[in-house]
Order: sequence, then C-alpha cells, then structure tokens
Amino acid sequence: MSAIAGAGGAGGDGGAGAGHPGGAGGRKTPPDGAADGAPAPENEQAARRREKLAALREAGNPYPNDFRPSATAAVVRGECEGLDDDALAARRYRLAGRMMTRRVMGKASFAHLQDGSGRLQLYLRRDELPEGAYAQFRRFDIGDLVGAEGVAFRTR
Repeated sequence: MSAIAGAGGAGGDGGAGAGHPGGAGGRKTPPDGAADGAPAPENEQAARRREKLAALREAGNPYPNDFRPSATAAVVRGECEGLDDDALAARRYRLAGRMMTRRVMGKASFAHLQDGSGRLQLYLRRDELPEGAYAQFRRFDIGDLVGAEGVAFRTR
C-alpha cells in the first residue's frame, strides 16, 4: 500500500530526475506528496477497504473458509450444454471465484464470477435471497473472493 522510496535512482546525483519521470535535477521527489522520510498517505481505496475489514471483524469471522464449491465454471458450462430449460432448473451448483464485474439495478444484480476454469454470469434477485444476503453482496468489491449457489439458466 505504500510506494517504494528511492527506487530506480531517483535523487542523489542521478542527473535530471533519473528513474523518476518529472523529477527535477538531483532533488528527491517524495511519492504522493509525502514529506521526506514520512510514509506516503494511504490512498482512498485502501482506506475504504480497511474500513470494510473492520466492519467484517465486528460482524464475526472476516475470512470464512467453510464454503465448499461443487463445480467449476467449465463444469457448469459442460454439463449444461444442450440441456433444455426444465433440465437446467433441476441442477443446483455451488461456485467459488473472484467477482470480476458487478452491475446493481435496484432489486436485481448481475455479476461475473471467474475461477481457474473460466467465467460465468451470476444473476441475483433480492427477493429470492436469504435475509441480508443482497445487502452483503452490494458491499462486495470487484476482485473479492465470493461463493454462489443456485440453479443454472440461459439468458436470452
């Protein structure tokens, strides 16, 4: 979360900002406007994530590891290929991976979950989720590891 100070020969007698674009002569230019020797200020995203971590810690275990996926994205795609809508509705899957995209639209949302085998789109409806699950989903960040459970269906 902090910049590496002095990397690349920025400063000393390195000439006109050697290794530091926009540097002036041999003058050291602290990263992100920090004073010499002081740590760089935390960026806004890192501060927000630390706040979210503190809230997760207050709510219990911030790093649960009890979710067990039953399939990968590639397995779901392979098993569902060629099935009709009724056969798809009979199959329930548990997937885990990183949330790569998210689009919240009121009471419904879309997200892309990516695991080591590929990517699938998730569709969430607030009214069909357990109490509080949709609000929790809305607090997730892109790149968070998530677990999802439900039935497969094709979008039209």
